Parts: sequence; structure tokens; C-alpha cells
Amino acid sequence: MMGFISDIKYLLVLLSSILLTACSVGSFDIIGTPKSSVYLTNKQGYKVFDCQGQALVKDWPDTDYFWKENNLPKGTTEFTCVDGKAYVKGKEPK
Repeated sequence: MMGFISDIKYLLVLLSSILLTACSVGSFDIIGTPKSSVYLTNKQGYKVFDCQGQALVKDWPDTDYFWKENNLPKGTTEFTCVDGKAYVKGKEPK
């Protein structure tokens, strides 16, 4: 019985060490979550989302496709969505 309790204590210490390491080391990313610096941001520093609610990623083919498909200049972060299509602010249909 004492051996079992000792094993449980060892596992708890090991698990705690792993979790503390994960919290303290920014590069320890178990699920592969993209860092916030990879997302496109607007002038206010907020993430930019396409008209379907997906965050736009810097230097990503889908982001280039979004700009091309909506006839937006590459790099545009200020746009208005109308019926699922993006328009430069002030040029959206009324």
C-alpha cells in the first residue's frame, strides 16, 4: 500500500512540474494555437476578421485570396462587410 501511495505522489509531482513548465514557457504549446502576432491587426491593434468571422493571418494564402476575391488592395485592414462581401469603407453599396 505504501508503494502505491509513493507512486501516486511521484506522478502528482511529475504532472505538476509539466504543467508549471507549460505555464512558464511560452513556446510549450500542446495544441498548436497560433500566437497572436501571426494575425493581421488594424490601426487600433485588434485582430482583423473576414466577412465570415475568420481571423486573417499575416502572409497566408487565404488572406491574399480574401483581398483578391473582394477587390481590396493587398494589406487592407479597414473594410466593411455587406452581405458577406468586403468593401473599402465608404464604397459599400447603400
